[in-house]
Amino acid sequence: MLAKRPYNRLYVHVPFCRSTCGYCAFYSKAGVSTELQAAYLEKMIDDFRRVTPYCAPLKSIYIGGGTPGALGAERLGRLLEAIRRYFSLEEDCEWTCEMNPDPFEPELGDVLGAAGVCRVSIGIQTWSASLRRVLGRRAHPERLPELLDNLRNNGIARVGLDLIYGIPGQTLACWREDLRLSLPPPESHGKETPPAGSEVMANVGHLSTYALTMEEGTRLAMAGYEPTSVDLEIAMWENAEAEARRHGLYRYEVSNFARPGEECRHNLGIWHGDPYLGCGPAAAGFDGQQRARHPADLEAWLAGDPADVDRISPRARTAEILAFGLRTVQGWSVEDFAAVTGENLFDFRGKELEQLAEDGWLLLDGDTVRPTKRGLLCHDALAEFLLEDPL
Repeated sequence: MLAKRPYNRLYVHVPFCRSTCGYCAFYSKAGVSTELQAAYLEKMIDDFRRVTPYCAPLKSIYIGGGTPGALGAERLGRLLEAIRRYFSLEEDCEWTCEMNPDPFEPELGDVLGAAGVCRVSIGIQTWSASLRRVLGRRAHPERLPELLDNLRNNGIARVGLDLIYGIPGQTLACWREDLRLSLPPPESHGKETPPAGSEVMANVGHLSTYALTMEEGTRLAMAGYEPTSVDLEIAMWENAEAEARRHGLYRYEVSNFARPGEECRHNLGIWHGDPYLGCGPAAAGFDGQQRARHPADLEAWLAGDPADVDRISPRARTAEILAFGLRTVQGWSVEDFAAVTGENLFDFRGKELEQLAEDGWLLLDGDTVRPTKRGLLCHDALAEFLLEDPL
């Protein structure tokens, strides 16, 4: 039986951007005044103070957006300092912050390093100038080497890059070039410093590759572009795995690759049912039983409008947790699933799991359930099957 548990992971949403990308469906606002940013910061600090009693020592923190750097170094520093002041952190707490390579301000790296951020996720999306125009993305990745040097000098050794595939007009050759420019040179794997003459990309230990979705209401969806063919998207998905593996990164989730030990522990915990606290407009949280989402409106959030609670039956929530965990290569063990949900994995959905294994979507190995390559590639369909009629 699902039970409420203390939050042990924290997500903070910074809803500010210098400009809004044409494909992005995450809540953000461009051109916000410094006064509104200051109000956001004060409200966030008040929220931290209020929710601290409901938290265990944090295993991970993730600062996302939006663009956290759009706060500027001084306000971002105050936000990070407030997290340290109001929350207890486990000794090896993984602390991630999203960044863009351009505009890049060295002071941001200084602030992150001083606060104890140990991991940075950088949005590249594509190196192609023409494809960036399709996406309506103004950030340029050319300053990435300078950013990586700054992070390294500030003691931030764990770096991940984000790419998008399936962009209208993107060919398989274009995608391969994006991968080539984003992955560390193969000879750098396992070495503390890159060999002479190698690229600065040597300390990239994580890669996220997301299929573009035409989200309703975005500028890209309204522009009338034709979606990429399914066959081409599958080829890009497979090519990403082949190239990542050649560079020492291995798929651990539908869209994510990492060197061993550099997986995003924050996301792994959430996919496996950990309770997490969401702070900021549009941020969601999960207390072990229910999910709640703050209003996706800065002014409404500042005014204190309540979060929207996702109320579904305990069995439906348990099915949801099962499906989310099967996004990962490791899947679920009977022991781990019971620890999170109070249910026996095979008593709960044994018939469905056996059917998916028979159809080639899952591997059943003793007390462990893991997705096959087909199960990862078609995870949306796998999840839909597991979520169907869970009562």
